[in-house]
Amino acid sequence: MYFKPMKQIFYVMILLTAWSSAISSSPREGHLAKIKEDMLVGTKEEKIKAIQYCGFSREKSCYYILVKALKDKDPDIRAETAGALGMLRILESIAVLEGALKSEKELNVKLAIIQGIGYSGFHVGASIILPYLQDSEVKLRLVTGRALAKIKAPDSLSTINNAIETEKDDLVRVTCIYASLGINVNHPENIVRLSEYFFDDSVSVRYQAARAAQDLKIKELLARLATAIEIEELPWLKNEFRLAYKLTSND
Repeated sequence: MYFKPMKQIFYVMILLTAWSSAISSSPREGHLAKIKEDMLVGTKEEKIKAIQYCGFSREKSCYYILVKALKDKDPDIRAETAGALGMLRILESIAVLEGALKSEKELNVKLAIIQGIGYSGFHVGASIILPYLQDSEVKLRLVTGRALAKIKAPDSLSTINNAIETEKDDLVRVTCIYASLGINVNHPENIVRLSEYFFDDSVSVRYQAARAAQDLKIKELLARLATAIEIEELPWLKNEFRLAYKLTSND
């Protein structure tokens, strides 16, 4: 067949594009097919690795298999699945996670479901998990505070601030302060409260306060961060305060 020069070049370019697309997508498609197979019929270890892959890569084509895996008889599989579903950030998954949360009996799975709702970032998820700020189980209150800090739903602010006033556990409380400031950064009392936790006796509390400061980047915290850097004795935690100071001063 005869081609004019420009038409011939164009034809070759199309062939090359199609060929390169085929060789680049084929391995990925094969890998994804294996991932989905592992989720359905793999060993427990294979299922967990496959679920984690779908979550971290935000592979939305895995959604329906993950929904099925959320009903697995193994609580470890259900827990991993809950987190992965949240990471996909598909709005429909919130209703699925809400239903699972209502029926779930295992604490670790309930924690993972709340965490998954937090990962999604959808404001509608906040109303589902807010009641757990009043739960008698401290782990549920803590993971709920962290999830709300990710969601940043304005409608949850009043409930979070009420929890700050009544919470007895300092780690949960500083997490709620973080969540509150993430919604309303101009709250002088909560800014002071957060800065006080830079000097708490608990390493976990100081670490959470430093991480909150890194994310919030509130200029009013700079002086207290400088003091925390000076007096913190743990080198790794001192570095967390240094990072918070750097991020805040550069913002």
